[in-house]
Amino acid sequence: MPCPPSRDVPEASSSTAAEKAFSSLRARLRSEDIPPSQEPSAPTNSRENRVYAKLQAIFSQDLAAHADSSTHQAATDLAETFALYGQEVYNLSLQTVQAAHEATSAKISAFHAQAASTSAHATQLYNNISYPVSATLCRSETFPSASLGRHIRALHKRLSAVEAELGTLNEEWERCVGEETLILSERADAVGGGEDSRAAGKKMEELVARVDDIVRRRGEEIDELNEEYRGLLWAESNRMMRAMMAD
Repeated sequence: MPCPPSRDVPEASSSTAAEKAFSSLRARLRSEDIPPSQEPSAPTNSRENRVYAKLQAIFSQDLAAHADSSTHQAATDLAETFALYGQEVYNLSLQTVQAAHEATSAKISAFHAQAASTSAHATQLYNNISYPVSATLCRSETFPSASLGRHIRALHKRLSAVEAELGTLNEEWERCVGEETLILSERADAVGGGEDSRAAGKKMEELVARVDDIVRRRGEEIDELNEEYRGLLWAESNRMMRAMMAD
């Protein structure tokens, strides 16, 4: 009695072609186009074992549905190769993700450090701006350290003393003018008195020289005080500007 035709007969008739396809694919996978250093390695930890087992199960089930007994071993080997390469792709993807995560974390840390530095700089700048100028300390080798307000008050006292001294000098000048007027009047009255005239002239010259000397010395003192005051203000302004630019 002849055997009924089987539904697997067409697949059996193509078993040789399937085996050749499997062999050809394995040959391509093992060809020289793939460097030996890129060959997939066996799983080394539990996570890789789980990934490998899942991939092998998927590939084995799919290939077993299209293979018969003659190509079972080839299909098994191919499933294992696919599973190993799948595991390798998974490992490379995981490494790429981890590297990207580390790079992102490094950028976040760098941005945080830069933001913290900028915030600290802004705080220092605000403190410098909001700090009262009168309380700013002045340091120099030529005068003691004190606040700017104290130096200004000291200069104000010195200027007041100079003004008072100028008032005294003005009074002295007026007395000298009065004496000069008196001498000139006496000289005018001493007509024909050669000796008295010469004595009066000498006295007047001495008086004028004395007045000129007093005016010159006081003028030099005033100029010195003015230069010192200007130098102090200029130095302090420059120091504050350099401090603000440095911060």
